[in-house]
Amino acid sequence: MGEEVIDLTGRARSCTENPLVRLQKRLKSMGSGDRIIIYTDPAVVPIEVVEIMASKYGAAVKVLKTDKGLIEAKITKK
Repeated sequence: MGEEVIDLTGRARSCTENPLVRLQKRLKSMGSGDRIIIYTDPAVVPIEVVEIMASKYGAAVKVLKTDKGLIEAKITKK
């Protein structure tokens, strides 16, 4: 599937639009070599939550950048 960007900084209007639900669905469908770039505000979704979710699906999280309280990270399939 390549690379996808998911923004976890905002609040969803409904359950199906929840960024964590989108992240979970994408993690579940990840294949070898796929990457997900995420942007998160630790006050909304702590990076530790993303790391726990990723590890459940055999993926790893690497923080790329922290800027003005926002975190950019890359998730790759192990």
